[in-house]
Amino acid sequence: MQGAELVAVAVGVIGALAGVYFKELLREALERRQIAVRIKAYIEVATSELLRTEAGLSLLALAKLRSEKLRDALERRDLSAIRQILATFDHSPNRIEELLKDEEEALHHVATEIKNRPAGSVSLSLAQLGWFRTRLETGEVFTTDAESSLLAPAFARLAIEVRLGFVSALVSLESFLRYCRQDQEPDPGDLRAKLAGLLSEMLAVAMKLDPLQRYAAAVAARTPLAEVIRGRR
Repeated sequence: MQGAELVAVAVGVIGALAGVYFKELLREALERRQIAVRIKAYIEVATSELLRTEAGLSLLALAKLRSEKLRDALERRDLSAIRQILATFDHSPNRIEELLKDEEEALHHVATEIKNRPAGSVSLSLAQLGWFRTRLETGEVFTTDAESSLLAPAFARLAIEVRLGFVSALVSLESFLRYCRQDQEPDPGDLRAKLAGLLSEMLAVAMKLDPLQRYAAAVAARTPLAEVIRGRR
């Protein structure tokens, strides 16, 4: 085989490999965009549901405020401001339980309302929560861990944390409802601790929704070719 023929064969092989590689990159980019579109849609649905209640509105407003302040401090590389923001928006169960100590009457009212609801209504709510939680656990709703791994590393972790956070919050909500429905009068300390744990988990998830939604929206808005060029970043 002559030198020119060898070069032609080599170029052909390289071209074929490059074509296969590009097709794989394009396939992955298209899949990443589909996953981003789904994540964005689920977050929008969850947000719209939360906005229908006063508590949900307050939850999202607090999470949004923290996200904006933290993003601004990170852009300025202001470590002192970052520490202050993290301390101010401390959503640990202990911190929330401390804030709820003066709300014993309101907590008792909430527990009484739940206890006095028709048994069928509460059973239906628990069944719906269980159904939704199972689908979150399996990835039928939101996204699976395997799908999340196709996203940029930081946002892959964020997507997994949001899904698992939702699961944990739903488990806590089911536990809280069952506790309020028990025959004996709820202990104020136990009631406060359970609600503090639930609110802490809900806040933890809410605070991750904004950055994840912003990333998903950016990926979904890019063309397949632009996503191939940008890659998993």
